Amino acid sequence: EEVIALDPGYPSGYSLLGTTHMMDVWFGLSKSPGKSLAEAVRLYEKAIVINPSAALTRGLLGMVYTMMRQHEKGIAELEKAIALNPNVADNHAWFGFLLHLNGRHKEALVEIKKAIRLNPFPRSIYFMYLGHAYMYEGMYDESIAAYKKALHVQPHNLFPHLRLAAVYSLLELEE
Repeated sequence: EEVIALDPGYPSGYSLLGTTHMMDVWFGLSKSPGKSLAEAVRLYEKAIVINPSAALTRGLLGMVYTMMRQHEKGIAELEKAIALNPNVADNHAWFGFLLHLNGRHKEALVEIKKAIRLNPFPRSIYFMYLGHAYMYEGMYDESIAAYKKALHVQPHNLFPHLRLAAVYSLLELEE
């Protein structure tokens, strides 16, 4: 808010403030998730009006729409973001995750692998997304390998452990 007050024409101020609202929802800190997400959308859109070529901001907007269960809008924003700058790894990872949520697992794998190639130090969440898409494609060995990579990057993250347990139980059911 202080950055915006100092320079209302600086798009990153709006984008960063929008991200705080999104993260409040992501981490369960918002008293009103709907209002927080709506405010994030408003702030991202303001940043995009100031700088229409802000690929990362468009990607974040796509993620907020996803959190609002407006998947078509999320897909559209992430497609625009990738068209603006195909080298933003996070946008490919988020797009892959959104495709996975929409049952388009093979397409998701392509996007997530692209994110991993683009980022020399892929974040744990990239491998989580990869593991999800592999698991839903029935590619359990690949899913296990992806979740183990997520743990290598972030050993104390509970979620790869939970997903590994799910994949191992699916393997047990199929034998």
